[in-house]
Amino acid sequence: MADDKRRSGSGGGMGLITITWIIFLILRLTHVIDWKWYWVFSPIWISAGLAILFLLCIGTILLAAVFGIASSSSQMIVGIKSWFKKQAQEDIIDVETQEDINDDP
Repeated sequence: MADDKRRSGSGGGMGLITITWIIFLILRLTHVIDWKWYWVFSPIWISAGLAILFLLCIGTILLAAVFGIASSSSQMIVGIKSWFKKQAQEDIIDVETQEDINDDP
């Protein structure tokens, strides 16, 4: 029963960033490396910075969609729609070709 709970739970383990930070911390405290403290903590603040940058990009895209900056006639939207239309046409052609192959005796 306890084994089932462990398997069904979320990861909960230490990630790569935490392990890297612990290694840097141990190396700094044992004087193996002579780095400044902000480099020891760099895995934490670099990952936090990347997460904030990612969220800002997603937020900008969502704001653009909400306020209509990317209108339906913009080049970006037209390009995306045409790409999906090409993909759908290729799928239809593939299905028709597959049906022709299956119909041949």
